[in-house]
Amino acid sequence: MVKVSKLAVVRIRGKVDVREGVKDTLKMLRLTRPNHCTLVDEDSSRKGMLGKAKELLTWGVIDPEVLEKLLWEKGERSWRRAGYG
Repeated sequence: MVKVSKLAVVRIRGKVDVREGVKDTLKMLRLTRPNHCTLVDEDSSRKGMLGKAKELLTWGVIDPEVLEKLLWEKGERSWRRAGYG
């Protein structure tokens, strides 16, 4: 079994002067606003999507420690937002 690494993708630009095809790609990646991050598998189809929107995004392989911290903090915020903390 091949282990697939995760890429952290961050949208760094807004939506002014964005082509329609790039807008669709950003929607598929669930990057709707600047400074939002999403995790995707590192495969050829995702790399093609990243290449299409490369002027608006930055990405890189995420370390396991950073991934754990990101998920912990995101979960903690969601927990507080639900009124439990």
